[in-house]
Amino acid sequence: MPLPLPPAVPAPQDVPFGSTIALSVDGTDLARHILSMKETIPLPTRIAQKGGDFVLLYPMWLPGNHSPSGTIDQLGGLTVKADGKIIP
Repeated sequence: MPLPLPPAVPAPQDVPFGSTIALSVDGTDLARHILSMKETIPLPTRIAQKGGDFVLLYPMWLPGNHSPSGTIDQLGGLTVKADGKIIP
């Protein structure tokens, strides 16, 4: 028997985030054209206190592009952590 489908991803909402996202970029691997980034996104208070889903969406429409050409195929090594522990 096949597994049930996961719940639908909620529609994106354009709302103020209300916190500060920290982003650091290491562009020293020029020979291989690799950028390494670390981004810290604090959870909204209601999710941090009560739990729940926190959905991150990857944009198809990237700034400066005139079509939905954002691809995720060159993204590698994504690690998600909470309280310093990797979330599988």
